[in-house]
Amino acid sequence: MTQQGIAAAGGGTVVSLTGSGDLWTVVVAGPDGTLTQSVVSATLGRVTSGPFPKDSDAATKTANAARAAGLRVDADAAAAKATAAVPGSTLATLQLGGSGSAPTWTATVSSGGASRTVTVDGVTGAARAS
Repeated sequence: MTQQGIAAAGGGTVVSLTGSGDLWTVVVAGPDGTLTQSVVSATLGRVTSGPFPKDSDAATKTANAARAAGLRVDADAAAAKATAAVPGSTLATLQLGGSGSAPTWTATVSSGGASRTVTVDGVTGAARAS
């Protein structure tokens, strides 16, 4: 799903992934931090809506670009680490935060009807469920 969102945006780094089942909203930051949003069908393996630009101020764009540049663990790897941290869970959301020197993924996973938050270090990949 993430690759289709990146392709629709014309390149960049996935900074947010939200959905369940078939439809996922993928937000991609371009090299300058500009955000683009697409809806991707997991079943079809393609973008079904978008890409649409998302408004950001200059400070947000700068922060997005810095986090993406410092990132060593991409969205796909972070999602895998998050679901592995809570056995039997499925991903609901994944959001990139932190700073350029310490990017952090925050995931919400569901397991047995309960939601858990998992933090994944964007540089090392270390995951911690809370």
